[in-house]
Amino acid sequence: EGNDVFARHGVKKFPKFVKKDLPGIIGCAASHYLLWKRCLELNEPVLILEQDGYQIRPLPEDIEQNFTEVIKLDRCFPRGANAKYEDCCRECHEEKYKDYAWPPEALEKALPKSHKAPFGLPYFRGAWSYILKPAGAKKVTDMFEQEGWVPADKVFSIHKMDIKTTNETIFRLHPFYNEDTL
Repeated sequence: EGNDVFARHGVKKFPKFVKKDLPGIIGCAASHYLLWKRCLELNEPVLILEQDGYQIRPLPEDIEQNFTEVIKLDRCFPRGANAKYEDCCRECHEEKYKDYAWPPEALEKALPKSHKAPFGLPYFRGAWSYILKPAGAKKVTDMFEQEGWVPADKVFSIHKMDIKTTNETIFRLHPFYNEDTL
């Protein structure tokens, strides 16, 4: 259980942020946290996938050379259950952003701003597919251990980490897992 994981590691809940202690949110955050810790133990990148992501193309062979901390494997940033996935992706597919290293103004434009994010806006919404390197794992585990746990995606703030995204979507959010279907 997620609460047990956090208790064993001395991780508290971020004050006044996580209003609902839903088992799925707690378990998801704990599972990401354990994978981040494993990344540090192995001292090598880890591919982190959730059950609601599915692969639509292979990973580029050179992917590890294109980021230093974390790379999101879906260049789209859905903005909630009522938004169509393709509509959310439109601005992400502009020709000027077809590289791994998004300029800050592109991230500022694409990442959600209407959600609370304890470690700074914008952050990447949806942690269904990303690769994390030890340098990034150190930052996110430190944030959880010093500040408290939050839903996994909300820890990835461009003001705290070097976030990249792939130039094409590799893993996509499965439409079955849209909040309207649950």
